[in-house]
Amino acid sequence: MFASDIDAEARTVYESNYAIKPVGDIREVRLEDIPNHDVLCAGFPCQPFSKGGPRLGFKDKVRGTLFFEIIRIVEAKRPRFVILENVKNLATHDGGGTWSVIVDSLQGLGYRVNPHPIVLSPHLLSPVSGGAPQHRERVIILAEYIGKTQSDTNASELSWNLSMRKYPSPQWDPNSWDMIRWMRDHPPSETNLSQYMLTSDESYWLKTWGAFAMKIGKKVSGSPPVWEKELKSRAQRKGIPLWKQNINSKNRDIYLTNKNAIDTWRKTYKPERFPDSKRKFEWQAQDSRRRASADIMKLLIQFRPSGVRVKKPTYCGAIVAMVQTPIAGWLGRHLTPSEVGTLQGFSTEFKRHSSDKIAYKQFGNAVNVNVIKFAAMEMFEQSGFWQ
Repeated sequence: MFASDIDAEARTVYESNYAIKPVGDIREVRLEDIPNHDVLCAGFPCQPFSKGGPRLGFKDKVRGTLFFEIIRIVEAKRPRFVILENVKNLATHDGGGTWSVIVDSLQGLGYRVNPHPIVLSPHLLSPVSGGAPQHRERVIILAEYIGKTQSDTNASELSWNLSMRKYPSPQWDPNSWDMIRWMRDHPPSETNLSQYMLTSDESYWLKTWGAFAMKIGKKVSGSPPVWEKELKSRAQRKGIPLWKQNINSKNRDIYLTNKNAIDTWRKTYKPERFPDSKRKFEWQAQDSRRRASADIMKLLIQFRPSGVRVKKPTYCGAIVAMVQTPIAGWLGRHLTPSEVGTLQGFSTEFKRHSSDKIAYKQFGNAVNVNVIKFAAMEMFEQSGFWQ
């Protein structure tokens, strides 16, 4: 019935799929221009609450206050249901104070709200429940209008817990996901895959760390990140944080235990010439219940600011808006936009942006469709709205 997005490219894609032309900045929208509605869905900006930023929360005067724009609309329109989403860190931000503000604001308008954060991720839902092999934890806020405020009754009557009887499925183990099979069963819609293949530089970086993993990967199983420039026998540097001292110390232990192999590896591949982030290695393919090959090119890979992350081909890390598109080592390429869209729950009929760069950004910023659908249907069923 109505949509708002401050990003012009997002408005274009929305209109092409849903035949509704979204408005821009919600702060400039008059309440009388918003139609009455039964369900309000909103994802207010996560940056003020994310671990990846300064975590100013509501003190972020540009993005942190947009939650109160949602409250402005809810107060005027009183939709029966409100569905909100944000990063997992929202639940603990400011010692729980941010969460309390959200719950109190909705309860004050006559809504019952889940009293504790509901944290969902597509990899925790079984395929039957719409799950997907992507680790993407998000806080879901569900509220139903009952017309009572805290002044009318006690807060406990305004709160309710979703039973989440299908989540997580007692029979479902997230480590049962198989990205190799998933990608085989969900082929990309793109016909020219050559543009998604690894570049020569990427291939060399992976060849280098692949040789490292084959030589001593199992010996560093479960260790902190391997930092190539710290694989030396020099003494601990002064004046650095304790967490960094611990990593440096363990890296020196790795070096001293495998000195000959590492010296040969460094001389052969010269990793000191790599960009700084490619000189860091996060080996997350250690043995567990499901064994993984030491061959990087049989595993899942991501180039991240924190380093080259390698893990078993069960489920991938979160799809993000930045350039960290997962790499299927066994295919020697990055996931395509259509594959990323599928992991985010978008149907194959969804009309994505024609620019790969923008499509990756939009899918990375999106909410996983099936996670929201799962939570919404649970709320609708329990309220008697959906029979």
